[in-house]
Amino acid sequence: MTFLKKQIDQALLIVAKYQGNLPFHLYIKEIFRNNKNWGSKDRKNYRNICYTYFRNFQILKDLSPEEKSLWIFENLTNTENKTSNTQAYSHLEGHISQQIDVDMLNIDFAKEPDIFFRTLPKYETVFIKDLENREIGFKKIHDVTGVYSLPSKIDIESHIARGHGYIQDLACQLAVQELSKHSNLNSVWDCCSGAGGKSLDIALKHPTSRIFCSDKRGSILQNLKLRFKTLGLKIPDSQEIDLLKDLSDLNDGFLNQKLIIADLPCTGSGTWRRNPENIVYFDEANIVTYANLQYQIIRGLDRFISKDGLLYYMTCSVFKAENETNVVRFIQSNGYEIVFEKYFGGTLHESDTIYGCLLKKK
Repeated sequence: MTFLKKQIDQALLIVAKYQGNLPFHLYIKEIFRNNKNWGSKDRKNYRNICYTYFRNFQILKDLSPEEKSLWIFENLTNTENKTSNTQAYSHLEGHISQQIDVDMLNIDFAKEPDIFFRTLPKYETVFIKDLENREIGFKKIHDVTGVYSLPSKIDIESHIARGHGYIQDLACQLAVQELSKHSNLNSVWDCCSGAGGKSLDIALKHPTSRIFCSDKRGSILQNLKLRFKTLGLKIPDSQEIDLLKDLSDLNDGFLNQKLIIADLPCTGSGTWRRNPENIVYFDEANIVTYANLQYQIIRGLDRFISKDGLLYYMTCSVFKAENETNVVRFIQSNGYEIVFEKYFGGTLHESDTIYGCLLKKK
């Protein structure tokens, strides 16, 4: 017990020096490199203590160092099965959508979410057998075909490298699944594609879809191509495009789009359970900054959408300014109607929270 208390005090020194200027998992790796005498169990304990601090920052921030240490010690050694309300989002409640239960957000924030692995049908049996052989607990997700929930630290890199499937948060998969109920997905422009998770979902379910992917980062488009190749899927056409720049140079082939998926840059507040340090160093002014950026992007996309065409507005945010408010603002200035509007994932699915709103051009 005394040794754990010493580790807690050391971990509090680590987080006190951390300034939030890079992801904490990279920061603490450097700490570990400088303390080679710490074994794997020590590193695990330090990491767990630091993340416990971040997850409960709103409770701990005004306590003295000794009070913080004691609180964390009692939290880590309490074996009772009780629900912890971290109060993590409470100071941001005025910004959060009324469709989101803030108390549940706070409770969920206490625990790191699982990862979700989507298997290709022909490898599903191999994947399950491997998990069983390694005695790894898993849960089959019945809302989406071939998806399994796994503890976050489990090593499944060999399955990814061999093209057995890919990791993608369940909320995003549910958002694409809902889209498929309202569109034939024959032609899709995934305009903020990132590494291509949404396009992978579409390609697997609708192999005849014509998918075009764009992102302002050329390196991430290369990653997208590699993922498609590894999974044995047809690599979609792609182009490096910055949607915040003048788009007048795009040729006529971009006009009359039937469906544009815009998974927009955002605060990421629906994903902070995975990187809880983000909420500690978050500047509320960024909500307005991102909302304006998002609006600028979708306003620029409008001219490329055909009459009766669809724009799928998506963020991984729980803030209404980035979601419902922005959609209303866009509708009032342009001729669109809402086909559906929904938050996906979250408490119900133990996943990230994704906002999706399908807009139809009149």
